[in-house]
Amino acid sequence: MPTTALKRQFISDTEGNPVGILLPLAEFRLVEPFLRRTLGSETESERLLLMEQAATDPLFLTDLRDAMQAFAVSDGEWWDPEQ
Repeated sequence: MPTTALKRQFISDTEGNPVGILLPLAEFRLVEPFLRRTLGSETESERLLLMEQAATDPLFLTDLRDAMQAFAVSDGEWWDPEQ
């Protein structure tokens, strides 16, 4: 019976630069407490500032446009249902 070997998987941007990593759950659980302490430390004003910056972030805007195009038909059906 074959076994599955879980390994870290690196996520790269279009230029090949590493930007993220997928971890097996066992490894994630080792770093989870640190991540919760570190990532959960933003204040409300810091989070609001990040949201304001998204309005001019080219990557965010591209993702937003792609999502809007992907759901254009279903959005039209929801907001403008045929009578």
